[in-house]
Amino acid sequence: MVGDRHLVGVQTFDIARLTTHAIPIVPGTFVAVSGRGPKGDSNGSGKTSSLAAISVLLADPQWRLETNGGKWAAGLLFKPDAAGVDAAQHYPAASFGYVVGVFARHADHTVAETELADPLTVWVRIGAALPYVEARWQEGLQIADGATDLERVSQADLIWSGLPSSNRSSARRMAEALYGNAPRCLPYLDTPLRKHSPSLLSQQMTEMTPEDIGQSLIALAGLAEPIEREEQQRGEVADHQRRLALADADNIKIRADEDTDLASVAARDEARTQLAEGERMWRLHFAKRLVEVLAEDDVAAQRLEDAAAEAADAAARTDTANRHLADLKGRTDLDEAAQQAKAGWEAARAVTRAADHARVRAGERLDTLAVERAALLTARDGWSGASIEQATASLTRAQEGLTTAAVELRTARQAVAAAEEHLRRTRDGRDGEAGRAIDVLAAAGIAAAALLDAVELDLVARVAWEPRLWPHRHAIVVAPGDEGRALDVLASQPGAELILADAPLGTRPDALPEGVRCTVPLARFLNSLQQRYPYLPRPDRAEDAALGRAVLGGFEDQVAGRAARLASAESRLESARQLNAAADRRHYLAGLEVETADTDLAAARAAARLDEIAREEGELRGRLPALDDALTSAEAEEETAQEAWGTARDTAANHASLVQAASAEARLASTKAQQAREREAAARRARDELRIGYWQNGWGRGTEAARQALEEAPEPLRRLTPKTLRNRAAEALRDALRAYGVTNADDAPDDLAEIIRRRDQLADGYGGVAGDTVDFMALARPLRNRLDGLAESDEITDSRIRGQRHAREVTLEALRGEVAERTGTLERLQDMIERLIEQHLGQVGEAFDQLDRARDGYGASLRVTSHRPEGPTSHWRWHTVPCWRRSSSGSLTTYREVANGAQVKVHAIQLVLAALLASGHASGRVLVLDELGNSLGDVNKRDVLSSLQHVANQQQVTILGTCQDSVLEAAAEFCGEVLWYTHLSDAELYNQPTRVWAFDPDGARVELTADWIRSGRGYV
Repeated sequence: MVGDRHLVGVQTFDIARLTTHAIPIVPGTFVAVSGRGPKGDSNGSGKTSSLAAISVLLADPQWRLETNGGKWAAGLLFKPDAAGVDAAQHYPAASFGYVVGVFARHADHTVAETELADPLTVWVRIGAALPYVEARWQEGLQIADGATDLERVSQADLIWSGLPSSNRSSARRMAEALYGNAPRCLPYLDTPLRKHSPSLLSQQMTEMTPEDIGQSLIALAGLAEPIEREEQQRGEVADHQRRLALADADNIKIRADEDTDLASVAARDEARTQLAEGERMWRLHFAKRLVEVLAEDDVAAQRLEDAAAEAADAAARTDTANRHLADLKGRTDLDEAAQQAKAGWEAARAVTRAADHARVRAGERLDTLAVERAALLTARDGWSGASIEQATASLTRAQEGLTTAAVELRTARQAVAAAEEHLRRTRDGRDGEAGRAIDVLAAAGIAAAALLDAVELDLVARVAWEPRLWPHRHAIVVAPGDEGRALDVLASQPGAELILADAPLGTRPDALPEGVRCTVPLARFLNSLQQRYPYLPRPDRAEDAALGRAVLGGFEDQVAGRAARLASAESRLESARQLNAAADRRHYLAGLEVETADTDLAAARAAARLDEIAREEGELRGRLPALDDALTSAEAEEETAQEAWGTARDTAANHASLVQAASAEARLASTKAQQAREREAAARRARDELRIGYWQNGWGRGTEAARQALEEAPEPLRRLTPKTLRNRAAEALRDALRAYGVTNADDAPDDLAEIIRRRDQLADGYGGVAGDTVDFMALARPLRNRLDGLAESDEITDSRIRGQRHAREVTLEALRGEVAERTGTLERLQDMIERLIEQHLGQVGEAFDQLDRARDGYGASLRVTSHRPEGPTSHWRWHTVPCWRRSSSGSLTTYREVANGAQVKVHAIQLVLAALLASGHASGRVLVLDELGNSLGDVNKRDVLSSLQHVANQQQVTILGTCQDSVLEAAAEFCGEVLWYTHLSDAELYNQPTRVWAFDPDGARVELTADWIRSGRGYV
């Protein structure tokens, strides 16, 4: 109903201590809210209560009007205890009150101003009991403009009663009915009347999750409606998915029952198939074996004949071999000669090995010496020619020189450290004995100055004044009044000299002697010194005639004046550093000398060892020819002995080999004869075991019929053995029984149990192992009879079930198509929402960065991640993380990394302003900021206030901000209106009329509410 109208005036009745006087609001500007309370500051003035009432009028979401009916808002009603009214007065609490708002459009001067103001008046009633909050409205001005409070209160009840019943709303629908989807008011109120929750406008932004921040920015932009529409569609999709799931579940349940029936039919069909296959395998196993045994019988007859002939021949060969062996065993041979020749060869071989070992050891030693010589040649490079003793003495001298240089270097470094300390204390005005005294006084809190630091001399005055001052070079100066304390403190410093200044040390001195300047007031001391110590030349001196004492002058460096003393200390430090550099250089050179002497000693030792190696190598090379000759002679003798042993060994081995060969031949002949006899017996048994008659009877037809049956069978079956075919017949019978549902003889009918018990006998053998007693056809007949009896019933059941399944599948496919279509529509809507909100949050981020840079910040941004809902009960989550740079070279840091609480508050406010800048329809909204500027420094405070003014003017947003006294002065520079609430005493029941300073350039809007604003006020 309010549309694009702006709030231009507010009036309250029985709300806290607020009066019934109307308050004008200048829309589209920053409004500073402050006042004066009973304690002299703005606390207790009623400003927060007024803003809270305005937030109820604007249906602020934080009042939870849609869930608790506005129960929290009842806390705004007038209560005597809260107002400080004496209980003895029995003043009643308000049972209800009103908040009235007038909304109007900005006047376009091209049309009549009164038309374009287009006012709408909204009345919100707040009650202490149900209904806690309800709203009514009417076009035009429906306001209480009586001259007194009593008249306005009476008018209020009459106006409320007279508002049209059609223009009313409960608390739950109030926000949508009056202001639409986007919130009209975004407040932060520091009030206990409602539960606190972190918001973008509070100082607790760091307590908000990134999802809460994203949700706040989306709600502020008025983008909640498409998300609600998506949630509705998601629910509809879920409903259709549930319907499909139920239909699928029903189908699965029915199919399970049907599958049971079909499985029974299929099992019986499988049993029929397996039974037919078994009969086929049984017939083929007889055919295959009959063809095989006929061919095998021919082969077996030939094998028997061949085995008999082979056995007779083997017996004859055995007799011949035995006779030959007996002849050979009668001979003797030369085994002893062969053993003696072998012993001679082994002795010659031992001599050869010893000679070779001696030659190898000499060669290895030469190689070792060569390696050592190569390493020593490198070590000898650069040798000076000195002996080991001379080189050792040189190294000792060099090491002593290095020790002396190290001592000198340590002394020089200590001198540099002392000079640096002297320079530091001179710079601090605390060198020497005077400096130590100043340190003691400073520890006691007594100011003092060194005399020679305080006095400065012109060049011409040095000759006379330096001998006067020299006896007092350790003196310190203290101010009048500090003398007693200083003497007590310095009692532990024997010899300390104390001079009393003419005035406090910071006082400028006057009447000083010519050529003398001083930083402390010492005119009395210096003039007295000049009189007591007159200057005398040749030599330059200052004399005290009364004491007979003279102090000579002619100092090379200036002894007085801070600059001169600093120059002297710096010169002393420079000299020490030069001496230190020279000592460091001498130490470095001494180190080089030690290193050179050490290297020369190592070279001398290498040269001595090289001489030893040369002598040893000469000796070894002289021995090598004799070693080579001895090895050659030994090798020749070994070869002769080895040949003699080979001849003797071959002679002895011939006789033994012949006897051994004859023995082996006799044994082999005997073995072959035995094997031939065994093969003959085996061939005879094999032919008997073929049992041709059994296979001819089992097949029942001729041999040619068997061959034809095998040729017609598939190639894989033709390759199978009869045993395998018989086993396959037995397996097919077993599979037929299993398909029929029979696996255990104990649970089966008697006729089928007999099949199970005898099935194993069927697969045992080819007739010799119970084959004569078990026949496949006879054994399987009971199962065949049962299957044939159920064949027609199984065909009918299969046809009925398949028809019903097709009908259900058509229905399910239609449901799947509808779910897919709705899911696609939902996904397209989600894509649109994601693009819309990401685009908006991107614009908010750009505005956030622009606001930050406009206040000389270093840039800011929003990091946004979308998380789509995963089910009908889940929600969109927009993970939104505000970030900003804390320095020009720093990286973006998140709002959770709190280094500056005021900075977080500034950026929180800027983020809300950025959201308003990014919104295309922010005009007419109201931003409420309680305790504005608290905890902000002056720079941040002005930045925030400037941003508030800029956004309010640009976006035509009304920003109400309460300001404490410390903020109001700065806020006045930026605001377009000031509201001043006054409650001067706790004895006063209500506030004084609210005072307003403002300017509204829209004259028509001002005139619209002028009489109402003036009513009941005393004004000039």
